[in-house]
Amino acid sequence: MRDASDTGADTSSDPAHSRAITARLRYSDWNMVAADDPDIGGGYLAPSPACEALRDRQILEQLLSAAQIADPSRRAGELVHQYGSLSAVLAGNREADRDDPVSFLLAAVYQTLLEAIRPKPCDRICLSSARNVIEYLFLGMANLPVEEVRVLFLNSRNKLIKDEAVARGSISEAPIYSREILRRALELGSTAVILAHNHPSGDPEPSDSDIHCTKRLMMAGHELGISVHDHIIVGSAGWVSMKNCHHI
Repeated sequence: MRDASDTGADTSSDPAHSRAITARLRYSDWNMVAADDPDIGGGYLAPSPACEALRDRQILEQLLSAAQIADPSRRAGELVHQYGSLSAVLAGNREADRDDPVSFLLAAVYQTLLEAIRPKPCDRICLSSARNVIEYLFLGMANLPVEEVRVLFLNSRNKLIKDEAVARGSISEAPIYSREILRRALELGSTAVILAHNHPSGDPEPSDSDIHCTKRLMMAGHELGISVHDHIIVGSAGWVSMKNCHHI
């Protein structure tokens, strides 16, 4: 992600910040973290690729079979081979092709799952245990083909007012318009926001540009009485909370 006012290219963050988690995962604080490092502020998924692919094919085959799709085993295998994972299959078919029964089915499943876990307006966002927010952002954004910036607008009691996608970019970056985000927050009467975006590369580690533009938004928001509670980055490999990782 880049600040809309920047003209230079993004630079990668200090490699020392990058920490791959291969230990057993558990739910704590925001969501999945290494059992031996509860303060990491992020989660990296490390299942066995063979087991993961087999499970994904089995789930898809059951789904296609229940919908009476012809040759469900072959179609499931082709989809997993094409997209790489079940979540990527769903994200890749999020816009239904009504002429393709498989695409139409997968789009319906994707939208149903997304709606089921979407934080609803007036839901309280508990900043010390926001597993539902992470799961929603991960499902909705982790496998998108281009970067997308979303903002959760909150009121003074940390209740959700609105969840909006505010920008889309390329495969490697999306612009963040601090002025537009803050203008929208004022329109909605929001006093705090949670920023989120995805990394199509799969690696959720924030770049220097991600950190820089988040700090610029925080400074601008402070002048208007609007707090930036966190900036969450998701990718197919996991997620990172900038706040819990002390980037902001």
